[in-house]
Formats: sequence, structure tokens, C-alpha cells
Amino acid sequence: MSNSPAPLGNVVATAVLASVAMLIIPLPPPVLDVLLAFDIMFATAVLVVALSIQDPLELAAFPSLLLVTTLFRLSLDVSATRLILTQGDVPGGVGAVIPAFGAFVMRGDVVVGMLLFIILIVVQLVVVTNGAQRVAEVAARFTLDAMPGKQMAIDADLHTGLIDASQARARRRAVQAEADFYGAMDGAGKFVRGDAIAAIVIVMVNVVAGMAIGVIGKHLDLPTALQTYPLLSIGNALATTLPAFLLSTAMGIMVTRAASDASLGVDLIRQMFAHPAALRTVGVTMIVMACVPGLPHLVFGALGTVTLVTATTALRSQRRVERDRSAQEADRQRAHEHRPEYAIGFLGIDPLRIDVGERLLPMLEQPAAGVLLERIALVRRRVALDLGIVVPGVHVKDDLSLPPSTFAIRVRDRVVAHGDVHPDRALALGTPRALSQLAGESTVEPASGLSGVWLAPDQATQPHNGALTVDPIAVLTSLLDRVVRRNAAALLGRQEVQSLLDNLKQAQPAAVKGVVPEMASLGLVQRVLQHVVRERVSVRDIAAIVETIADEAENTRDVCIIGEAVRRRLAPAICAALAASDNVIRAAALSMTLESSMAAALVSGERGPVLGLAPADAAALAERLLAFERREGSHAVVVCSQSLRLALARFIEALGGTTAVLGFAEVVPGYTVNIAETISTEK
Repeated sequence: MSNSPAPLGNVVATAVLASVAMLIIPLPPPVLDVLLAFDIMFATAVLVVALSIQDPLELAAFPSLLLVTTLFRLSLDVSATRLILTQGDVPGGVGAVIPAFGAFVMRGDVVVGMLLFIILIVVQLVVVTNGAQRVAEVAARFTLDAMPGKQMAIDADLHTGLIDASQARARRRAVQAEADFYGAMDGAGKFVRGDAIAAIVIVMVNVVAGMAIGVIGKHLDLPTALQTYPLLSIGNALATTLPAFLLSTAMGIMVTRAASDASLGVDLIRQMFAHPAALRTVGVTMIVMACVPGLPHLVFGALGTVTLVTATTALRSQRRVERDRSAQEADRQRAHEHRPEYAIGFLGIDPLRIDVGERLLPMLEQPAAGVLLERIALVRRRVALDLGIVVPGVHVKDDLSLPPSTFAIRVRDRVVAHGDVHPDRALALGTPRALSQLAGESTVEPASGLSGVWLAPDQATQPHNGALTVDPIAVLTSLLDRVVRRNAAALLGRQEVQSLLDNLKQAQPAAVKGVVPEMASLGLVQRVLQHVVRERVSVRDIAAIVETIADEAENTRDVCIIGEAVRRRLAPAICAALAASDNVIRAAALSMTLESSMAAALVSGERGPVLGLAPADAAALAERLLAFERREGSHAVVVCSQSLRLALARFIEALGGTTAVLGFAEVVPGYTVNIAETISTEK
């Protein structure tokens, strides 16, 4: 029973009832002194608590407290008024507190006391109470507006398992308590405002009525009445207005206090001394003001000196804390580096990366870096449109182990291409005759293999007949474009495939529903797409590809079989990419003897059928194919029977060639094949 809150509740209820009773029952002067002193003590305690708490909800009973203290103070005013009017002329008739306040503050001058009272009331009513009331109104509105969002956030945390049910209930109660608190504070400001107005009325009543009663009723002479009743009235007003001012200040602190991990005093000191440079400026300003004629030099000089010393001490302390923090961070980093799992952070690789040598570092600085990033984005966008794949981001970094003017392009951390550029020069490309007339460093353009000349900076902007000039960033991004297209299969990871499927699911939900992963896993779809893009065939028609995979997956999981079926489904697009404007595909064909020997040499491999030719025959075939590719360039096409197509394509890929291999079954109506050459290994 001793732990029950009921006795405390009874004490509060008794105090409220006693306050009401004081409106009717006269109080003895000693009791009035005790209650006035208690009022000042309690208001001071509330102000100190308001300064000490970290969260306004720690004093959630403050709005009710304002009502109770306002009622108590008005009861004291009524009791004091009764004593002043009935026995104000009797020594000790109103106790000791009220006369002491009047004598100490007024110093025997009624006008001074009245002016001090008016100033105190104006500050309390106009400045503190009005501002606190407006802040409470805005805080209540914002808190109520934020309630739905906070409730949804709590529900989301509960559903995701970040908190349990008991924590969710506690958070909901806190949100509701915050809304109730600021809503109540919005109305509690009216109590403080009304208390200040009532104090003005009570002072006027005490002065006027006291003078009338003293002169007319008690036959006091006018000087005695002027010395008695205004003194007691203003003393009473000051004795009750002081705690009211303390409570209104506490109210202002409560409504302007944001939740923090420290009290208001700690926060103020911490935040003020967090900027020693500002304090140093203040100190210098005070010392300058000390030099102004007429101002108290000692006062301003002393304050300026103290401020400068404080700022210097704070700055040293701040630097010491930063050094300690840096040392602790270094210790933690060293301890972290000694942990076995620290090495895991170095195991990841970039899908696509460009390393640059020391002389190319200016290309990583603005404005060249902006141009480089824009060109890289253009390459990614162009490849995405041509091949239909999502090209991963390109990481550009310095590598001082490279030759100074060299850049290297890595795919999955493997160097697949490199070249040399000069960031301050332009590259001229053209015929040997045109280049022979140019002064500069001869080179070979890494993407196209064309001859070129690096022009001096003063020649870069001059016209050159018969030669095309390109900037070094264009040289780098041209090679990047070639690398991305040739390594599209290696860059097409599961994450990129999932992005393609997610995009298809949004546009055509039925095309994906029931297919991935029910009929075909994400890995199978990835390998089929890699099979197709390995030969630079666009997979933009992802819906048709998924449908074909679904049809073929019912009978087989062989990637080569499914991939060739996808190629046949995409045959119109393949023919369109290989044909000229007249829908004619210029190609080379295999001789009947060569095709028969190749068919007989087909063997099964891990990546599908391969050509098991004798070394001499394989070398002869490679020579013929590469010679044809050199003559035709990037438009070289070879047609063959469908059974040989994949094996021949893999053979050319192993040679590093780019010749497209087209099966006769992939030539759709509307397109014709013009056999420009027959390839044979016979001498």
C-alpha cells in the first residue's frame, strides 16, 4: 500500500480544494506568509525542472500544473486583498512578506514600484506568454499533422520485425502523449495570460479601494493612506507576479524545447562553445568597444579579455578532442584491419573499370571529368539500344603502375584492352598520304586499328585536309564501346537480367508470370541471353525471348539448344542487322567439301558442339576466315548449314574475329543472301 500513488493524488486534491476555500475563508497573516513563500519556492522548482529535463514529455503534467498554480495564486491574491482592505493599517496585519516586497522593491517610492510592476507584467504578458502561446499553437498543429506518418512508420517497423508488439504499443503511447501534451499547452497559455490580466485588476482594486476605505472608513489622513495601501498593493502584486513570471518562463522553455540527450543548460554551453571562432570575434568586438570614449573601459575590456581567453581555451579543447577522436578512429581502423574478415572488403571486383596512368589524371578532373562521364553514359546508352542489355556502371580510377600515358579497360578485373592517349593533344586519323603531311607522334588508334598522328597542342585546332581529328576522350570511349560489345556476355550478370525481367513484368506481366522461376530459373535465362549476345545479337525483344525459353524449357535445359531456338525466333532482327539497305546480305559460304569435313569433325563440348579438325586443317580454315574478315571489315558474314553454325561461330570467336555466322535456317523471307566468296581449305 505504501507504493500506491493514491496518497499523492489525495494531497493534490486537498491542495486544490484548499485553494478554493481560501477564496471564502480569511487567512491569518502568518499562514499567508507561508503560502506566498511556498508559491515562490514551487515556481522556482518548476523553472529549474524545465531547464533540467531532456524531453518535454518528462513533465507532461505541466498544463494541469499551470491551471492549479494559477488557481492557487488567485486565491492568494484574494486572501491578501482581504487582509489589505480590512487590516492594512494595522502593523503586521498583512504579514511580513507583502510589506517586505513593497519596501525592498519600491524603496518607499510608489511610482517606482508601480513602474516596476507594469514592466514585469508587460514582459510576462506581451513577450513571454504571447510567444509561448504562439509556439504551442504551431507545435500542436504540426504534431497532429505528423501523427498519421508516425503511426504508419511504427506499423512498418512492426511488420518488418524491427520492433515487437510491446515496443510498438510504447511508441504509439508516446506519439499520443506528445499530441496530447502540445494540444494541452496550446490552451494552458490562456491561464498564464488571464493570470497577468487579473493581477492588473487586483492591483487597481487594492489601490483605489484601499485609499477609499482608509480615508473614508478608517479616517486616515491622505499621506498615511498613500504610504500604506499602494505600498501593500504593489508588494502583494510583486509577491504573486514573480512566481507567475517564473512559470510563464518555464512554459516558454517547455514549448520551445526540442528533445535532446542533455538538459537545456548542457545543450546551450555545448553548442555555444562549439564555435570558438565566433566567440573570438565577440571578444575582439568588446575590446574595440572598450576603446570608445565615454564607455566604461574596464568593464568592456575585462569582458572582451574573458571572452578571448574562453574562446582560445575552447579552441584548444576542440582540437584536443579532434586529435583524440582521430587517434581512436585510427586505433579502431588498425584493429579492424587485423580482423580476418577485413580482407573480404578487397575481394569484390568491378564489372567494368577503366584504369588510367599518371599523365591521364587531368582527365579525372573538371571539366574533362564531366565530358568523360557524359561520353561513358552515351556509350552505355548506345549499347543498351543496340544490344538491349543493361550495361553496368563504369568505375574510373588511377593506376600508377601503368605507363604514364596508358589506360586499361578491365572486364571482371581482367584487362581486355589498353591504349595510349595524350590528354593535351588531338589525334588525327586519315590516309597515309594525309598523315604524312602532319607533324606529330605516329600511333595506331586502338579501337579501329587505323593509323594516326598525335598533334601538338598548337595544331589541334587547325584544319587538316584529308584528316579527321578526335580528342583523347573520344579515343578512350571508342575503345570502351568496342570492349563492351565484345564482352557483352561477360557483363550480363544476374542482376542485369533481373532488371530486364522486372522491366518486362511491369510492361507485360503475363509474359513473365509462371515462367520465371517456375519453368526457367534466373540462371537459365541469364545463360541463354549470354549465348545470344555473345554474337552481338540484340535481346531487346525480351518478351519473345522469354516466351521461347518457356516453350523450349518444357523439353530441355540445354542452353545451346534453347539459345539457337531464340536465335531462330529473332531471325528477322538478325537479318535486318546484317543486310544492306536493299535487304541483301553479302556473305561468304563454305565449299561443299569444307562443310562436309567440318560436319564430320563435330564433337560435343562443354559449351556445345566444337570443330575437332586436325591442326593443319584448323590453321588453314583460320587463315581463310581471317583473310575474309580483313577484306570485309566489320560487315563480314559467313553462311552455313544450321548444324555447323554454332561450332563455326565459336571457332571464329576463339580466333578473336568478329565475323557473324548465319545459318541458312535463319534467313527469313524478304531477305536474300549474295554469296560474294566461297571459303575453301583446298589449295
